[in-house]
Amino acid sequence: MAIPLVHEDDLDMSFAQAFGADDLVEACFFCQAKTRFWHHVSNQPVCPSCATAHVVADLPVPEQKIKGRAPKPLSLAQIDLRSQNDLIRATETELRRKLHFLMCDKRTLHRKMADAKMVIKNPIE
Repeated sequence: MAIPLVHEDDLDMSFAQAFGADDLVEACFFCQAKTRFWHHVSNQPVCPSCATAHVVADLPVPEQKIKGRAPKPLSLAQIDLRSQNDLIRATETELRRKLHFLMCDKRTLHRKMADAKMVIKNPIE
């Protein structure tokens, strides 16, 4: 049977958010791929593809029991939707980072143009 997964968005992440880790991404226990999915009982990150290829017995036994009610495992359709959302979020983060560097380059260029007494069309405000 496949490993039941939960997504970090379904967990209480208040502790991680207090330290600025809003978007926790960890390496899958089996393949080391970046994932935001977890097997709640063993507290191990597991990607959706490895969850279908392995069973719960393949995961290590947790040293201590996780307190609180375990969230309901996600269905395959829910896992697919969460995976799509994670991909969009990762792409958005990367594009924001690239845009930040482009804006820094543009500011530097505008500064050089202003020093050379050139006209700057569409200046950065």
